[in-house]
Amino acid sequence: MPDNIKAYFSDYKLNLVQILDSDKYTFYNEDVRDVFNIIRNIYNDDFDSIYREYESRNVDIDVMELICNITSVPKLMDLCTDTEQGGTVNMCEAMKRFQAECESKGMKEGIDSEKVNSIISMLEFGITKEQILTKYTKEDLERAEAAIANEN
Repeated sequence: MPDNIKAYFSDYKLNLVQILDSDKYTFYNEDVRDVFNIIRNIYNDDFDSIYREYESRNVDIDVMELICNITSVPKLMDLCTDTEQGGTVNMCEAMKRFQAECESKGMKEGIDSEKVNSIISMLEFGITKEQILTKYTKEDLERAEAAIANEN
């Protein structure tokens, strides 16, 4: 870096954590822990873990918004109608409503588009194709790549 601009930049340490590998880390902030746990379980289609862990406790509404944005599932935020006092939502109830809505409407296309959106998000966050293929099928990955190509 040229000496004449060094003063304008800080050399801060930056830790990067992949969501799918985040279970090996300990997050002391409860909100950060919730974000990583819930997103990892959504990407892994492990809704039972979400139901078990969040059945009797709520998640901050800002945490829920972040989860919806990262996973590209804004519809989940719409299902958080039971906002408690203090700005919290019951994650378990929101997930159950989302799953029930998908099943009741026979939303195969909706579920597939959610998979595609999740894979696109994973690719944007630098998760490798090999890691994605541990959870999703090759066809799901190809649909996501085709969707990215159509956007460009």
